[in-house]
Amino acid sequence: MNHAPALKTATQLAVRAIGGINAAAAVTCVGRTRISEYQNRNSETTAPVDVAIVLDEFA
Repeated sequence: MNHAPALKTATQLAVRAIGGINAAAAVTCVGRTRISEYQNRNSETTAPVDVAIVLDEFA
């Protein structure tokens, strides 16, 4: 089962709730480009658990 679309959607919602890519990058250990990749359905990269937890905490 492919959970990537659901993870991408959850990441998008968290990033929006935080205030956008810049704000999400500021509260995580990753940069803007990586945050963007985590949301992009054309990228195979999903947020690692530690980053997802931080995004959820700040969302």
